[in-house]
Amino acid sequence: MRYLITFFVLVSALFAQDTRDMKRSSAQQLQFRDSYIMPILSAVMDKKLPYTEINDRVKKQDELIAQHFAGKKIHITLRGFYSPLSPQIRMASGIEANGDPGVVVYMPAIMDQFESSSFECSFIRTIIHERDHLTEMTHSVTRIDLENEIHIHALTAEFVLIPLIGKYRKTCSLNDLGHYTAWIKSGRNEKNPIWRNHMKVLYGPTLDFK
Repeated sequence: MRYLITFFVLVSALFAQDTRDMKRSSAQQLQFRDSYIMPILSAVMDKKLPYTEINDRVKKQDELIAQHFAGKKIHITLRGFYSPLSPQIRMASGIEANGDPGVVVYMPAIMDQFESSSFECSFIRTIIHERDHLTEMTHSVTRIDLENEIHIHALTAEFVLIPLIGKYRKTCSLNDLGHYTAWIKSGRNEKNPIWRNHMKVLYGPTLDFK
């Protein structure tokens, strides 16, 4: 499937969403992009990871997204500022104004949460999670749909964390290990209360939950 990657680096306070956006230089962001993000992002999108099961999942995602969006290319945008919703958000998926499926990567959040030992696992899980959203997305959302997240996180746990942790024994973040453990304990069933409660805790008690 075709894809396009663009990079909007924060070069001026005129573009800052928050004063925190100015704490790293353009050069620092570019170096981080080239050293850490692009090697993994390119391997994911080109299906050249050293993990056969995940390459197969990306191929299937490509087929589903192409069907869903009439063959439009995926647009990956690397942004040099935080998400306006939360500085914790590392990526977000949505439908762009021209109808293209898109994923935004928020560089400052990625850099804030960077841990070298678990970065590969974390980045792969997150980008594929956003791609999982695109396989079923019908419109861009402005708030969290917990039922949808329960389902999409289940897909990501099954197709990413099961092979990465269960088979390849990769080092993953505590967050990813939490997902993996809850998914295993739930019997890999997204309707199991163990999985649903794990998602409820993850997204907070203020959300509506059925």
